[in-house]
Amino acid sequence: MGSREKKLTLKLLINKESGRVVFAECGKDFVEILLSFLTLPLGTVIRLLDKHSSLGCMDALYENVEKLDLKCLQTEACKSMLLCPRSVAERHCKDLKIKVDNLDPKRLYLCLKWDCVARVHKLFSSVADARCPCGSPMDKFALLWKKEASCDGGFCEGERARFLVSDDLHVSLASMASSFSLLQEFGIHDVSLLQEREVSVGRHEILKLLKTCLISRTPLSNVFMGLKLQPFKHKKLVPNPLGKKEEAKTGTKTRSKTMRANILQSKHSGKVKYAEIGEDIVDLLFSFLTFPLGTIVKLLSQDSSLGCMS
Repeated sequence: MGSREKKLTLKLLINKESGRVVFAECGKDFVEILLSFLTLPLGTVIRLLDKHSSLGCMDALYENVEKLDLKCLQTEACKSMLLCPRSVAERHCKDLKIKVDNLDPKRLYLCLKWDCVARVHKLFSSVADARCPCGSPMDKFALLWKKEASCDGGFCEGERARFLVSDDLHVSLASMASSFSLLQEFGIHDVSLLQEREVSVGRHEILKLLKTCLISRTPLSNVFMGLKLQPFKHKKLVPNPLGKKEEAKTGTKTRSKTMRANILQSKHSGKVKYAEIGEDIVDLLFSFLTFPLGTIVKLLSQDSSLGCMS
């Protein structure tokens, strides 16, 4: 008999006129699940959403890696790293009330040669069959994690703390001031327009929320109230915003490396038909699957176009 699915309860405050969620009142467990979205690598998001993430052409890139002949990769472990990338914050997420990623807990693997494990390299891998510097596969399981006070799991303090989460996923501590602020933001001056509703949240709803918050500014209303998704207007990207900030801080110009590609372009439409590229660009494209959502938001500043992830 299978274990009973864990559920959370949210208390929604709804605008009866618009049918939209003003905010959700919740405990620490739900907030930590939302925060854990930022730690998920793109490859993990695409896998969890069954290649229907709506993240541009990233679903197609993931599917391409799935079908890629192993002869094109350095090792079989490389495919595992791209299709099932591990989050560096995995230990902080291990005690979430509802686990977003359903991978088995992280295991460490090593090469059993004495020089490799103890004297020279002292390396371990979170992916089985990764290549050791000596050339042998790191395929022997080792249980090495030690419990540390700073890594007991979770991101928030206060087991009994209450939070308010707005429709676009802004999080604040529950208080009278924050409640009034959100009501003013929605232009609500008549409390008779408001209605409370409790909803039950399981893993199905969490995955639906993950998908929706990548493409919508109103994920709570979309998921729990059935509000129709509105077309998301993408902002025009500012070239290399992070690089400009770093240059301003240091006062020095950073020289960027360049890679070459031969492009076949349609004269009529101006669209690129295909590009002939080297392995350096292919490696770069594949590496996108390992980027956590939080890293993408940081690199692209407020122009990430990832719904309300910013």
